Amino acid sequence: MSVPAHAKLSPVESVLTRTVGDEMVLLNLSTEYYFGLDPVGAAMWQAICDTGTLTGAQEVLSGVYDVETARVGNDLRDLVEQLVEHHLLEVADE
Repeated sequence: MSVPAHAKLSPVESVLTRTVGDEMVLLNLSTEYYFGLDPVGAAMWQAICDTGTLTGAQEVLSGVYDVETARVGNDLRDLVEQLVEHHLLEVADE
């Protein structure tokens, strides 16, 4: 699934998040699927939740990490597609 850059993104209602050290665990209570995020993944999750779009999250993360904006965008898109596929993140109907 290709997620449009400006699509509204939000955690699935049944997803519980917990920070463990500098990592994060996402658990969908409905499906019992869990997903672990390293510190960079946790920062991506937070940026997505704070901004609600790929574009917004990319802008935030590009200001934090010393890496090319295109790479941030590609890595972010890959993570979002995995999270959507596993019913941890949803894309609002437009």
